[in-house]
Amino acid sequence: RGSNKRLKKAVNISDLRACAESRVHSMCFGYLDSGGDDEVTLRRNHDAYSQLEMHFQVLAGIQPPLDMSTTIFGQKVSIPFFACPTAGNRMFHNEGEAAVARAAAHHNSVYCLSSISTTPISEISSILPKEHPKLFQLYVWKDRELLRDVLSQAREGNF
Repeated sequence: RGSNKRLKKAVNISDLRACAESRVHSMCFGYLDSGGDDEVTLRRNHDAYSQLEMHFQVLAGIQPPLDMSTTIFGQKVSIPFFACPTAGNRMFHNEGEAAVARAAAHHNSVYCLSSISTTPISEISSILPKEHPKLFQLYVWKDRELLRDVLSQAREGNF
């Protein structure tokens, strides 16, 4: 397909963004492509990433297996990055946050769940072992009873 050819030719974040825009429903892309409030962080991230280029031969000559392990928040992980929490993952993938949790488990990466997820905390907890490094992004709502309930679920799920 054409989108796969574009993806293989991508050399920077702008190219990857264009690939995503061509594949995702405009409402979903708009959600992912925007930022909160006045989008200051979005602009800063754009400025920082515009300085990077991906050249696939940079690490040529290095022989696998590569050890990229490090420690994040005191937890030993296999890769030095993790997927950030995003609300409503099922807008982008039919398995939602569960697919991201399985990827985090497979790659021994930190997993961070949004409090506005489309997958129950209990389902994510059944995917990730108790000792797996997890974070929970909490929105502090005015409804304190709801907040207490969500925090209780997160604790029960070992977040």
